[in-house]
Amino acid sequence: MAKMEIDTQSLILKALSHPARRLIVEALRHDEQCVCHMMVRYGFRQAYLSQQLKILREAGIVDIHREGSNIYYRVILNPVYALLDLARKMTGQALEVQSINQSQCTCPKCNPDRDRH
Repeated sequence: MAKMEIDTQSLILKALSHPARRLIVEALRHDEQCVCHMMVRYGFRQAYLSQQLKILREAGIVDIHREGSNIYYRVILNPVYALLDLARKMTGQALEVQSINQSQCTCPKCNPDRDRH
């Protein structure tokens, strides 16, 4: 196996080793999300989320989609879910999905009638 392949694998595994980044990837399992969704869902500050999302982007796990001034994140490396599911199976931990109160989220997807700046 080439060194570059091992480095890429290490980058992906390192990115997924952080609990907050795993939560972010799980939040993106079924649909793209804006940062405000993840702020509401997990109580993380915007700056902290941006840091973690940058690491996930650098690892090639997530990418962005822009709609006007809004940025939405999505997973582009879908096999990570098989890895996360296997890790949960190995540890016997269930996936806990937290829903969000859409009235707390400021994005146009949650509040299409809200004034846009």
